This record gives sequence, C-alpha cells and structure tokens, in this order.
Amino acid sequence: MDIKKSLYIFKKDWQEIYKNKEIILPVIILPLIFSVVLPIAILGLAIAIPEGQVDDIEALYLLFPMFSGQENPVLKTVIWFYVNSMMKPIFLLAPMVLTMVVAADSFAGEKERKTIETLLVLPITDKELIVGKVLTSLIPGLLGTWGAFGIFSLIVYFMTFDIMGFFIIGFDWFLLVFLFATLLSFFSVLLLIINSSRAKNVKSAQNVAVIVVLPIISLVFTQLTNVFVLNEINTLILSGFLGVLDIAMVYLGGRQLNRDRLISRIT
Repeated sequence: MDIKKSLYIFKKDWQEIYKNKEIILPVIILPLIFSVVLPIAILGLAIAIPEGQVDDIEALYLLFPMFSGQENPVLKTVIWFYVNSMMKPIFLLAPMVLTMVVAADSFAGEKERKTIETLLVLPITDKELIVGKVLTSLIPGLLGTWGAFGIFSLIVYFMTFDIMGFFIIGFDWFLLVFLFATLLSFFSVLLLIINSSRAKNVKSAQNVAVIVVLPIISLVFTQLTNVFVLNEINTLILSGFLGVLDIAMVYLGGRQLNRDRLISRIT
C-alpha cells in the first residue's frame, strides 16, 4: 500500500471540506465550546456561589466524601464533580461529533457533488482509498479533541489549583482522551463511512450517528449518579472492548468498501 496515495485522498477531501461551512464550522466551534466556554462558565459559577449556599448541596457532598474535614469541602466537591464526572462524557462526545460530521460526507458527499465516479477510477487500490477516507475523518477530529483537552486542562489548572491544592486532571483523563476516545472515534468513523457508502445523500448518512451517540449519552447519566465511574480500570476495560469492536469493523469495512460495491450503489 502506498500511503502517499491515501494522503492524496486526505488532501483532496479537505480542500473540498474547507469550502463547506456546514462541515468546517462544527470542527472549529465545538472544541472551543468544550474547552473554553463550558469550563469557564460552570467553574466560574461554582466558585462565585456564596459559601453559605454552596454548603447546602448535601446530596452531592455525600457522593464524594474525600474532602471531609478540609476547608471549603463542598466547593471542592462541586469542582471535582464537574471536572471528573460531567466533563468526561462530553470529551467522549467531542471526537465522535467532529469525526462523524466529516465521515458522513465521505462517500455520500461525493455522490451529491457528482464526483464519486472520478474518485473510483483513480489509480489507487481499495485499501488506499479507504485509508484516505478514514484519515480525512479521524485526524482532524482527534487533533481538535486533543487540542481542546490541552486548553481545558490549562483552564482547570488556573481556575481550581488554589482552591483544590492539587491538579485534578489525573492519569484517568489521559487514558480517556488519548486511548478510549481514539478507539471510539475509529469505530464511529468506520461505521459512518460504511453507512455513507450506502446512503444516497449526507443527511441519510448522518442518521446512523444517533445509534453511535446514544451509549455515550447514557454515560453522562451514569456519571452524574456515580453508578459507573470512568476511572483508570473501567476506562481500560472499555478500551479493550472497543479494540475488539474496531478489529471487527475493519473486517466488515474490508468486505463492504470496495469498488464493485460502491459502483453498484451509485444511482
């Protein structure tokens, strides 16, 4: 396989995506919302609440008793809850949303723009074509998510270190963002690219995104109730499960994404 040919597909696709505001705007705006707007707004609100009102949040305090006996225990609990419970599922949604916006356009967009025939007659192998399409969706989404995580970490550090006394972004966060989110994004990209190859237009290709997003949304509720915590062990277990699914998706993608099938689906 010639990776240069796959990179050619990547470059060609992004030259077209760059001109499409419906695709490029979410790729730019969503990381800024996740990394800047949400932490500043919610952490700022928590810190600004008068101490007497913060101390009334007893139910939340009971979930995280590790700050008992310390100064401002409930305020610390609110900050811990926001960063390590609320934001983790959101950072799983970030790469999925970013990659899905592009992946849904991969082949369905080519059909809408009437460029699919030209794509399929290029002197490249099926594997080089698919790798190029996967890179088009995966790389910008992951880079956007990693960049957003870096900004988010800095904001959390500067806004909470004096209150907490330590940096609350732990190793579990790095496993979540760089391992679990990467495997999850790869799975969603392959699923959506396969669906995009079968769909007649981009809107139809995006319908399957709901199926992929729902399990992550459920994680939000489990985190909020402390039923299932995305700690280091649980993140590694979920990553192992996703790794198996990714291998299965590669096999399925190899069977579904080839020139003969793609040509037969052109209408």
